[in-house]
Amino acid sequence: MAALGLAQRLGSQALALAVGSQQEQLQPLEEGFGLTEAEVKYHLRWSQVVHLADWLLRRVRLGMWQPRQCWELAPALRRVVRPAAGWSVARWQQELALLHQELRQRWPPEESP
Repeated sequence: MAALGLAQRLGSQALALAVGSQQEQLQPLEEGFGLTEAEVKYHLRWSQVVHLADWLLRRVRLGMWQPRQCWELAPALRRVVRPAAGWSVARWQQELALLHQELRQRWPPEESP
């Protein structure tokens, strides 16, 4: 599932990313999601990511199609995103708050927190 998601999201760049990454970086960060550490680092380096919400909603599109699951995945992203993006704990908290605000607009009414 990780390889398919990687290819769907990155197209021709997926092969170069896979070849240049260590095997453990190509494993899904969470069961049920195809997002890998290698892909996270790729996006942070090459996709001009400024905000967590922008990245998860518009770049990998997880937040657009699965907002609840996107929110549940956010804590698992911390260990990779914070060091790779150079974000402090305070910045990470701000990014989570912005992400939550964006995702709440996309949750079906029956699932709204």
